[in-house]
Amino acid sequence: MRREASSVNSSEITFSLDAAYYTSESIYQNERGDLFVRTWQYAGHVSQAAKPGDYFSFEIAGQGLFCI
Repeated sequence: MRREASSVNSSEITFSLDAAYYTSESIYQNERGDLFVRTWQYAGHVSQAAKPGDYFSFEIAGQGLFCI
C-alpha cells in the first residue's frame, strides 16, 4: 500500500491558544491541580521496586510520593 501526500488547504481556519497559556504560572498551577492529580502518571519502572522491601520516591505535580 502506498500513501500519497495530501495537499494542505491554506484557507482553512486554525486556532491557537493565547501565549499566556504556555507561560503563565497561574494557568500552570490550575492545570497541575486539575490534570496531573486526576489522571494516571508514570511513577517509575518495576525494576525500581523489584524485590520485597524495595521502595523509591518520586514527585508528581509538586507532591512528594513513594512506591513500595
